[in-house]
Amino acid sequence: MGFAVFSSARVEALVSEHYGLSVNARALNGYDELNYLLTAGDGRRYILKIADPSHDPGFLEAQVSILRHLADSPVADRIQRCLPDKRGNALVALEEAGQRYYLRLLNFLEGEFWVERKGHSDGLAEDLGRFLGDMDRSLTDFSHPAMRRRYTWDIQTALDRKQDLQWIKDPADRRVADYFLLQFETEILPYLYSLRMAYAHNDANDYNVLVSGEALAGLIDFGDMVYTQLINNVAVACVYAMFGAADPIHTAAVLVQGYHSRYPLRVEETDLLYWLIAARLCISVTRSAAHAAQNSENEHHFVTERSAWTLLHRLLAINPVAAKEAFRKACGFPSILPAEDDYAALERERGFYIGRNLSISYQHHLKIERGALQYLYDDRGRTYIDCVNNVSHVGHCHPTVVRAIQGQAARLNTNTRYLHDNLVEYAKKLTATLPSSLKVCYFTNSGSEANDLAIRMSRHYTGRQDIIVLDHAYHGTSTTAMEMSPYKFDGKGGAGKKPYIHKAMNPDLYRGPYRYDDPQAGEKYAQDVSRILTDLAYQADRSVPGDTGFKGVAAFICETLLGVGGQIPLPPGYLDAVYRQVRAAGGLCIADEVQVGFGRVGKKFWGFELQDVEPDIVVLGKPIGNGHPLAAVIVKEAIAEAFNNGMEYFNTYGGNPVSMAAGLSVLRVIEEENLQAHAERVGGYLLEQLKRLPEHHAVVGDVRGSGLFIGVELVKDRQTLEPAVPFIDRAVEKMKERGYLLSTDGPLHNVLKIKPPMVFSMDNADGFARSLDEVLTECTVSAGLDAVLGGLMRRYKERVPDVAAIIQAMIDEKVITRADDIENDHIAFRTIGVPHLGIASLEKLFLHYGYERKGHYSFVEKKLDAYWYAPPEPRCPRIFISELRVGDLSARAQEIIHSYTDEVKSDPADALDLDDSVAVDAFLHSALWRTPTVADYQELAVESEYAAWVIYNRYYLNHFTISVHNLPEGYNTVSLFNQFLERKGFRLNDAGGKIKTSPDKGLLQSSTVAGMVEAEFAGGEHIQIAGSYVEFAERRVLPQFAHLPANQITRLQRREGFEAGNADKIFESTYSSQTGRK
Repeated sequence: MGFAVFSSARVEALVSEHYGLSVNARALNGYDELNYLLTAGDGRRYILKIADPSHDPGFLEAQVSILRHLADSPVADRIQRCLPDKRGNALVALEEAGQRYYLRLLNFLEGEFWVERKGHSDGLAEDLGRFLGDMDRSLTDFSHPAMRRRYTWDIQTALDRKQDLQWIKDPADRRVADYFLLQFETEILPYLYSLRMAYAHNDANDYNVLVSGEALAGLIDFGDMVYTQLINNVAVACVYAMFGAADPIHTAAVLVQGYHSRYPLRVEETDLLYWLIAARLCISVTRSAAHAAQNSENEHHFVTERSAWTLLHRLLAINPVAAKEAFRKACGFPSILPAEDDYAALERERGFYIGRNLSISYQHHLKIERGALQYLYDDRGRTYIDCVNNVSHVGHCHPTVVRAIQGQAARLNTNTRYLHDNLVEYAKKLTATLPSSLKVCYFTNSGSEANDLAIRMSRHYTGRQDIIVLDHAYHGTSTTAMEMSPYKFDGKGGAGKKPYIHKAMNPDLYRGPYRYDDPQAGEKYAQDVSRILTDLAYQADRSVPGDTGFKGVAAFICETLLGVGGQIPLPPGYLDAVYRQVRAAGGLCIADEVQVGFGRVGKKFWGFELQDVEPDIVVLGKPIGNGHPLAAVIVKEAIAEAFNNGMEYFNTYGGNPVSMAAGLSVLRVIEEENLQAHAERVGGYLLEQLKRLPEHHAVVGDVRGSGLFIGVELVKDRQTLEPAVPFIDRAVEKMKERGYLLSTDGPLHNVLKIKPPMVFSMDNADGFARSLDEVLTECTVSAGLDAVLGGLMRRYKERVPDVAAIIQAMIDEKVITRADDIENDHIAFRTIGVPHLGIASLEKLFLHYGYERKGHYSFVEKKLDAYWYAPPEPRCPRIFISELRVGDLSARAQEIIHSYTDEVKSDPADALDLDDSVAVDAFLHSALWRTPTVADYQELAVESEYAAWVIYNRYYLNHFTISVHNLPEGYNTVSLFNQFLERKGFRLNDAGGKIKTSPDKGLLQSSTVAGMVEAEFAGGEHIQIAGSYVEFAERRVLPQFAHLPANQITRLQRREGFEAGNADKIFESTYSSQTGRK
């Protein structure tokens, strides 16, 4: 460009000649202009910019004009000024080495570049927004024709960058950039030209923004200014503010809030901001890639490349709904989030219009609004990593596949009775991935259809009907496919096995008779197929005259890795042995690749290749069209020829041009992005991480798989292999809470199936393995807690007849249908405050299982202290533990108590393995000291009935509490429930009134009177003492949530904690003042 002629000495001379200044000049880096820092003798500094002949002088004049305009605006002190030369010109033209150059002298702005600041506060981001809002508002009456240009860095031209995608070397990076450009086309383009336009700076990047302290100090360089959509200027600033931010959307929202406070945005603008930010990043990364391809040595071409890629990948993991909501909130616009989170109305309509046996995943249903490669986004702003949807093989909404479908659908879609290149081209490319003997294709719309057709062809070819399948197999939902699927016909609602279907043993190396340590397992499992073939050879059909007794088999069909059967790779040599036997018997061998094909297994493109066999028929589906309805049956020539018997085979949609375009695009993506190798690398790494889980989690029985087809089998016991159900269901729900979508499989429903889209990354694998490790720990603790709570409740019900009686009365009156319908508000324990015992000891058990200590209560008259404990999960009861202040009792009472409790020499909780729920359960029902005498019991009871109760019962559960507010109307208040109880003959504690009410009226409680039970004391003496009782609680909705509908009320919206005044009277349920009352 001829810039070499401008040495520092030459610049100094030019400045002296044109501006009359004596300066020292130092060259600075620049994107496409020469920049010099000038220092005058008096210490003042300036910036000189030299533009070469490639620059439009009209655009340079526009830069001068916009700075002149802003010199009389609220941002004037933070914008540079163009200083005139001796003749008063702000833009100076000169000839140098036969070329025309342009000089501009600007004042120097003090400050630190944004990029140099380590960490950026919300205040700084908001101030940047305010500044930009002030600047853009000041420019509403500015215009210049030179700014109306088509410019690379203008977001509205983002789609021009599709031509540069080819230069991005990393397939994962290229895929993400392409995805966002596709979304620009889909989400932005239809609305782009209806948005407000503006003359905008367009480059508030981290090298152009100056800061000082916690305030914006200035904005430099108007070389990228353009006439564009106003919101684009905000998007550009957001991009660079988001670089390195812990929460990039939060940072952007703060900036937007600042901008909106000075120059109000419109909702249609902020709703597009997420996609515009992504578009600007796409421009940046594609331009860097193009420059790299041209071997550019200009560091400015790559200065933000790494940050841009990092942010672009982070954006992909952020739900656009969450971003839109954040930007709306920043501006005070209405929320887009649904008012309800339970989708009750939608579910009712679904139940009315859609078949009832179409299930919905997860306990709390998801409404998925959008997919992006390996991510799914719901309508609440939550992002999930799809770890189970092998249908979206190359990723949800993969841009190559989407454009292929869009393009062909826009041109033609019809049936195969017309010639079309797509049909033949796809068949050629598909068969090129298979053994040469498999060369004839039939296209259908689903794997079920394809399996149906494969069976039809095998029966036609062999003249036989019988089919051999594997136990627990699933091959589809058509009538024929269901007949071949033990998973269906042996399951609930199934019709049972047809006589012409034969089940072979599932070759399961973990559960079957032949295990991993048997090198001949494959051959041995194959013998079960041989057994069936032998039986078939001599099964005469007596209803057919002249039957020779030879029946034979039409086909053997199995998945090449078992999916529904439990994510099971077949034993080495299994298919080879089976195929030899079946072919020897005149049958065909069908490989069902519907779930496992197209490179998923990593080492090979097809699952059957892992077994070194060639099937006679291959069935393809699910991933073949990346979610587009497409499937295929591919057969050997002889089978196709036999099938061509004069009856036309026609499928209305099978092989249509759009489906073929989808199939072609999937093959193209797999090849161009090298996804088979990616599956092997990432899947192998994930499998390695998961295989470490059994070392730390006894519940993990087996980890198996190949590539990105993985199963993790969970068991309660590694010896008995009892399935860990419902443990696994809880794990799946907890993984969902962490953002990973999983499902279960296997005949016992105890196998985690892991089959993510093939674009699942190493980072995804790391996060998944780490989360599963943590979730298994949580679920183990939760399962232990369930066992402990279950043991407490079991023995409590045995000792308190009122419990069963009340539950039965509720069932009889149809208040509930079963005991599990009752929500347990809390359980309570009584303890003694002596060394090694009391609250400090007992609470260790529950703290270990995730409970959290909350409020403290004191009961002066009864000489008690208490704490309540919040549960780790809402389904668990609260816990209330009280403790007798032994030191406040008489010396004689203390003597009696210590005569027993001093037998405990150390804290018994410390000796427990708290992970061993069986041991904890046993401890809670064990005697911590010897059985007291009647005399001691009665003497203690005179001073403290609480003390007497505990000295006999130890840590025994004192009571459980029914939450009445969740019961049906007519029973859902303590008052109404008390009426029900008394009508059924139950006695209520009337200490302080039958209803105990907190001062805030938010907690109402009542209880039965403890029944008298016969107790055996030391020396075999028996007397009647108070047992335990049942409590009832009504927690009212807090005033701030009173407006919410009932289906939105959870524990969080109700009165929490306890009330000392209520509890004080509830204690008396075991006191003689109540038990002795007639």
